[in-house]
Amino acid sequence: MNLIKKISLIGILATATLSTSAQETSVPYEGVSGWAETKDKRMEWFREARFGLFIHWGLYSAAAGSWDGKQYPQHYAEWIQAWAKVPSKSYAEVLKPKFTAAKFNADEWASLADEAGMKYMIITSRHHEGFSIFNSQEPFAQKNNVTGGTNTLKDATYTARS
Repeated sequence: MNLIKKISLIGILATATLSTSAQETSVPYEGVSGWAETKDKRMEWFREARFGLFIHWGLYSAAAGSWDGKQYPQHYAEWIQAWAKVPSKSYAEVLKPKFTAAKFNADEWASLADEAGMKYMIITSRHHEGFSIFNSQEPFAQKNNVTGGTNTLKDATYTARS
């Protein structure tokens, strides 16, 4: 096939693809019922709270900055899967048994935050690696609730609210 025919074919296919996707209609996300009406009140509370705790804790924590005997010098441990180029299946097989949440104590977390004067806690429940610290109906069971049955997100949420 000569060059002009190839370019023409690519142009036709690109046009067909673009016109097909342009025909799709999307429905704007409306959010949670009542969300818009309470936004100002919630934002006022957040601005007045001023001090809170952001918790980043996930499967990557069990790697402790090293993979397969190599220590990674970067300061962002949650990227170890990407830096070490580890497939998700291998990553899960190695780290899930180590990430047991055996020493997790929601009461200690909440007490520490309270003693420090914090008004809120935000937990990153699923990092970019895709592994969750909560139970869900997600079909990808390999990446679901890496804590071996302990629903750390639920425990921390209920404790912080009490």
